[in-house]
Formats: sequence, C-alpha cells, structure tokens
Amino acid sequence: MKSWVPDEKTYRQMRAYFASGAKGKSALHVGVEWECIFLMRDGLKPLPYSGAISITTILQQLHQLFGWQPVYEASQLVALQRGASRITLEPAGQVELSSEPHQTIAALHREISALQQELSQLDIYQEIMPISGGMNPLHTPDQLHWVPKERYNIMRTILPKRSKLGLYMMGLTSATQVSLDYKDEQDCQRKFRTACGLVPLFVALYANSPLYSQKKTGYQSYRSHVWTQTDPGRCGVPAFVFAAEPFFDAYIDYALDVPMLFRRKHATAEEVLVPEERTYRQWQRDSVATWELDDWLLHLSTIFTEVRLKNFIEIRSVDTNRLDIALSFPALCKAIFYNDDALDEAWKLVANLNYEQRLDAMRSAAAGGLAAGKAHRYSLLELSKELVEIARHSLAEIDRQQGSADSPYLEPLADQVFSKGVSPAEELLRLWEGRWRYDVKLLIEFLSSPSPRGSLPKPPDNIS
Repeated sequence: MKSWVPDEKTYRQMRAYFASGAKGKSALHVGVEWECIFLMRDGLKPLPYSGAISITTILQQLHQLFGWQPVYEASQLVALQRGASRITLEPAGQVELSSEPHQTIAALHREISALQQELSQLDIYQEIMPISGGMNPLHTPDQLHWVPKERYNIMRTILPKRSKLGLYMMGLTSATQVSLDYKDEQDCQRKFRTACGLVPLFVALYANSPLYSQKKTGYQSYRSHVWTQTDPGRCGVPAFVFAAEPFFDAYIDYALDVPMLFRRKHATAEEVLVPEERTYRQWQRDSVATWELDDWLLHLSTIFTEVRLKNFIEIRSVDTNRLDIALSFPALCKAIFYNDDALDEAWKLVANLNYEQRLDAMRSAAAGGLAAGKAHRYSLLELSKELVEIARHSLAEIDRQQGSADSPYLEPLADQVFSKGVSPAEELLRLWEGRWRYDVKLLIEFLSSPSPRGSLPKPPDNIS
C-alpha cells in the first residue's frame, strides 16, 4: 500500500513548528522538569490520587494557600499553573514541577526552593514523604494508585503489549529533565547530536535507582534500563541524529514512523482521546480527517527518546537526585550547550563511537554507573571527569560575560566525580547493605532528606 507523504503545505507547517523555537541572537534560557515521588508517612505506602491524605489534597492546598490555579480533566484535578510554571502529575502520581525558562541556574534554584517551602507549609505535609530517587524503591506496579487521565488509561493498555516494563516506566520512575533553546536549525542539530552522544555520561553521572521492591536490581540506574526497554519504537537514541542531513526534515521523517499511542477523536465538542497503534504515517494514509497541527503535536509528545525535540530540546536521561545534585544537571547543560567551544569539546569526547557502541555505552552506564561503565574502550568515569572540567571552564566564562554566579552549582557534581568517583547509586547501595542493614525506614529517610548544609549557594532575591 502506498506510503503517506505530507503535502507541501503540511510539511511547511510541521517544519515551522520546530523553526519557531529558533532564538537567533536572543538570550538563551534553561528550563527544568523536576519530578518527585510521594509516599504516605504512615506505613510508607504509595500516596493515593484522592482522599484525605492524597495527591489531590496536595494540589488543593497549594491552590488555596499559594495562588496556583487548578487544571481539570473531566472534573478531575490533574495539574496546577502559576504564570509560566506548571505542576503536573505523572501516571502514578509522581509530582512534576515544570519551571519557567530562566537565564540562570540561581533562578531555577529559587523557583524549586520556593515550591519546596510551599509544600513544607501545607497541613498535609506531616503525613507525606517526598523522596528523591530515580525509582520507587519499595513498591511494584500492582500496588500503585493511578491518576485518572485518559492518556494514561490508554498507555496502561498499550505499553504492556510492547514490554513487560511499560507499567514500571509509567508508575515507578522519576527523572530530572532539562529544556534548552537553540539559535537556528544548525545549532539545534549540533546540540541534539551532542546531547544524544553524551547520554551514557549523563546516565552514569546521575544514576540513582539501584533498588526495586526493596531488592538490588543489578543496575545503578534501573530507571534508565526501564525506559530504554519500554517501547523500542519510541525510546532510546535513534540512529538518524548522528547523520549529517537537514535536521528538522530528518526528525519529521523519523516521527512519522513512530507508532502512535492515541489520537484525538474529531467532531466532538470536547477533546476526546482514543487508542491508536498505527504509525502517524499509516494513520494519515488511512484518515479522512483534515490534517491538523494539534494532532501532530500530540503525537510528538508521545516520543520518549532520551533527547526529544519540540520547539526546544529536552534532555531526559537523568534520575531524580537530591536538589544539590539535581541542580548540577542544568548547570552542566548550560555550560556545555551555551558555549560553542565547550559544545565542540564535549562532542569530541564521544565523536568516535559508532552507533552500536553508543547503545552498548548506554547499557553499560545503566548497569555499571560511573565506576564500572564503559563507552567502548573508554572509562565513563574518565570521560565524565573531562566533561566536568570542560563545563567548569565554560560556566566560569559564561558567569563573567553574564554577571551571573552559576559556577557553584557544578561543584556537587565535581565532588561526586573527582572525590568519590562513583554514581549516587553506589553510595546508596553501600549504605543499604552496610550501615542500614536493609532497613527500609533508613532508606526512605535518606531519600527524603534535604541537601547537606552548604552544598548549595543561597540564590539572590532578584534574578532571571
């Protein structure tokens, strides 16, 4: 049967969406999506979606006390918004703060710290525990409570057909994602390619999910393993990103052949989603409906690659960590991706790997972390040391040019690499098997504890 090819008008609109993100010579910003898993303090059970002690209660109290505006789906409270910032819910109630874009890491710090302070003032806070890890270390998917969003209901039906880990990804994982600007298509391609090349280093540096159901998984980042195994058609790192071709065109061609999860049901008064497992290209070939940009954007949101393109770049490879380590990731990205020399130097670290070696390096990073991970014959620890040194010099230069003070946010990561030489997961396992003697309460107290005093600078009051 004949393959569907977008007509010229449709292709222009597809391309125009990506081109709309080009910032030219404007100031470049960094955004963060910071996820957190909440447990009930009593019994360390998963926090339900509704009830007196629940995710809904957290959202309601933030709305009532701090001016967050509620967002509903079919009368169910599923998100909050305040200005350009959003609090959304992942499938099993993982809470995600999507920050507004900022020029400085200090501003990101201020925004996340403000939310942490607001949470601590809620009446419900004494009944809940937020934990900073890449994976729920205690529970299994059948013990979770699911958020009543239609897209999640559909995903719970389709993803288990693709992999036995689909529900693990949806309900148990927690990540920190960074969003980056690009100046033009060529700049987008350079950044996207380099980000994909650095994925094994990102995974190893921030690996923080070695436990599942209170047992060792054999991985430093079990979250990374789960995500790459969830659905091969929409996850991982696609090969085309390392080829030299018009990038927006290549990304469109790739996305056209990714299987869909759902689509909008047209000719209805309200937006209704229905399951859809054909590729976008196949669906359009068979569809009688007029092409609409909203359908395309909905499909793009279901691509779960390690690095994803919207009208900005998302890097999605990092486990959630406590705040001092978590904030080092946007600091690292700002240093590498917003300095052309640093971007070139970072790419050279991984440029010589072929595609299969890149996939092997990702698997090695998830399993072995910093200490044991390899990228072909190269140690991930040694490559990470070089990357952090490149970032240190770059961020110091950016600070001088901007008058900012972001360099201290890299230091917790530098300490992890140069002084400890292991991923956060390895430290966690040593405590779990040693001093804690497999005590679940001590594990959760550690994962819910704040950053060590002095590990983060105090952000100024007025920063952008």
